[in-house]
Amino acid sequence: MRIVRFPTLEGHWSPVTASRRLKRGTPLALVLDGVPIVAFRDAAGQARALVDRCPHRSVKLSIGKLPGDGTVQCAFHGWRFDGEGACKHIPLNPDAKLSAVRAQALRCEETEGLLWVFAGDAETAPPLALPAPLGEGWFGSVVEREWPVHWSRGVQTMLDVAHIPFVHPRSIGAAFGRALGKMPNARLAHDLVHHPDGGFRMDWWIATGPNQPAPDVGWVAFHPPHAMSLGIPQKKAGRQSLLVIYAVPTEAGRSNNIVLARRNFGRHSLVPRIYDLLTPVILAEDKRNKVTCWPSEVPTTGEEVSMPSDAPSIAFQRWYRTWLDARTRDEAA
Repeated sequence: MRIVRFPTLEGHWSPVTASRRLKRGTPLALVLDGVPIVAFRDAAGQARALVDRCPHRSVKLSIGKLPGDGTVQCAFHGWRFDGEGACKHIPLNPDAKLSAVRAQALRCEETEGLLWVFAGDAETAPPLALPAPLGEGWFGSVVEREWPVHWSRGVQTMLDVAHIPFVHPRSIGAAFGRALGKMPNARLAHDLVHHPDGGFRMDWWIATGPNQPAPDVGWVAFHPPHAMSLGIPQKKAGRQSLLVIYAVPTEAGRSNNIVLARRNFGRHSLVPRIYDLLTPVILAEDKRNKVTCWPSEVPTTGEEVSMPSDAPSIAFQRWYRTWLDARTRDEAA
């Protein structure tokens, strides 16, 4: 069996789409990091994922059907494969050694309203770990948008704090923009802390002077290799609202922006649910700037001019350069 590797996400979990898209009775074609994937629900309703290739004649399994026995059936010759990749039936060949035929299975899980796939050997997949502070007590919505944007640029632009009042004046940047209008000489102050895995968290606030108290503090965090999160300041103590965003590489030069909008308050209240309605607005506001960046991939040289307010973007660019260098060495070894 030919083993397909993932050029960017090998060894990492990644969301691939919202769970609601995976219906019983119909295979779902997806692409993760350049690798076609077929997802389907087995007879028990459990989500399964295989590399979207029949080992017989390389036809995509996603154009086949689900016969109802927990397998996906290839449209070309009717070969059937279960969620572990095992071949269960080869028509017209009753003596075929089924154990010698396998499709490449991928570890697949569902949580937080998302379908997750481990990009690598299913048997070596570590437990799925979500970025802190996600977990019990958080709820909200899931939104996804695929755009012609390199995943690295997707992450970098999402980490950028300085764009918020200019790109999002009618959503998450409204208060920031009003404050900036009253304080034209304000400075974006920050405290950036690096983590051992290469990620970082940056608290930020608008500084108006050495003796002035800091207003609401926001934060952004990078979760290597392709995710970030940001906190949206709340006035009431104990309330938290955040976005966790994955820039998932799909096909060359394209990425799927998968957003978890989460909060710990107002599960059944109408007003807090506005946060869920704002998420598509925030993405729509971001689109124009992301898709017009050229080059789409984040440059690793000094061809772009940066300022102190670009601290998280600069930190990501440095991580990306180091990551690319390490990958080049691994490929050469």
